[in-house]
Amino acid sequence: IMSSVVDQYQPKLIAFAGWKSEPSNKYTSQDVTEEEIMNLLKNDCLIEIDTKTISLLKEEKEIQDFQVQPYDDPKEPEAKPNLLIATCTILLNETKKYIKSEAKKTWSVTSRASSETTISSYTESVDDLFQQLSISNSQSPSPAGTLGTATTATTTTSSTLSSSLQQQLIQKPSDELKKLLIRSLGKYCDIIMPRKPLNSIMNNKEDWEIYICKPFEEGPLFIDRVKSYETNEGSPGMLFERKMSHPSNANYHRVYAITQGKLGNIRLVLTGEIDCVDSTGNIVEIKSKPAWKQQDIDRIQQTYIQSRLLGTNTRIIIGGFSAERGIRDGPITFKKSDIKYKTLQSYGSSLQNSEIERIFNDTIVILEKIQKKCIKIGAVYHARSLDQKLSLRRCSEGEVSFPITENVLLNCASACYQTIKRNERK
Repeated sequence: IMSSVVDQYQPKLIAFAGWKSEPSNKYTSQDVTEEEIMNLLKNDCLIEIDTKTISLLKEEKEIQDFQVQPYDDPKEPEAKPNLLIATCTILLNETKKYIKSEAKKTWSVTSRASSETTISSYTESVDDLFQQLSISNSQSPSPAGTLGTATTATTTTSSTLSSSLQQQLIQKPSDELKKLLIRSLGKYCDIIMPRKPLNSIMNNKEDWEIYICKPFEEGPLFIDRVKSYETNEGSPGMLFERKMSHPSNANYHRVYAITQGKLGNIRLVLTGEIDCVDSTGNIVEIKSKPAWKQQDIDRIQQTYIQSRLLGTNTRIIIGGFSAERGIRDGPITFKKSDIKYKTLQSYGSSLQNSEIERIFNDTIVILEKIQKKCIKIGAVYHARSLDQKLSLRRCSEGEVSFPITENVLLNCASACYQTIKRNERK
């Protein structure tokens, strides 16, 4: 059902991030420290996790009829540090690029082997580069700047880095370097936001609300949700989701996908929780409904857009359930014949191309207005739908504690740099 602006939106996966336990509120605070962010990256939320560690969708041949017993287990809204995780994911990648770039600029090679071959042998893994630098600096006596000897299957090459670069790479990053790294965010994207509020805007849900902030001059806009909602772990949907996937050994509390795509001329980075992945690593969205109810077009459209925002290869699983008594009064049954495995394209086949195109174009208009009006650095803006029109105002000072500030970003840059340097991400 894709056309023009819809077809042009082809989000690419940057990474999966797995929370090992429920996120702490400190990760949505303006006071989050560099040490706390380093702890997050080392212990609480692992970025760039392997798809093999994520819950795996059960194939159709593995599914039989089954029953579940719904129960009430309401949970208060948990902290949603989506923006912090997206920021760290980008900064980890950009920091690696920076380190490799600086190494290539200053590396001197004394060998018959080509410069690129020798550099590649050290910088293929940034962790290895730091390890070489650390070994070099701990050796004595050893001339300043000497890395030692790199041995490959075909050559033995002596290479050196300038002593100033060695010190720069090994020591804690300077304020200048941290600012350089966070400026890379603005070169990478225009807006960073969770998927949920964007999905609400696109589906024109009543009373959607967002906060917007541009923490520094050359950076992107950060957009965050205003409301979070409680969850019920005993709902039919949650029970169905668990039955439809093989739990991973990692046992993550939540898994998020971080993706990059272009909506019109707006470069977006989105974060969204995923249910599981299939055997090829594609994101899977799992939904349930009463078997006796047909899915109305609004529900199909909402699920289609929600899934489309994270990737064109997203798979959608719909399970229909039946209940002899009320849904809360006894077990409910999911029959294999009522469980449908869909590709994104087949699931959205009943939707009108022109309507999806209109939704995407209307969303671009809203985001462009936000970009034009939310220009005061560090100010927080509040936007919402009012009679199907955009209502936008600047919040008074101290009215809102937005989770991303320039200082938080500088702490992120330093934490990401040192996390890579200390090889703590394994």
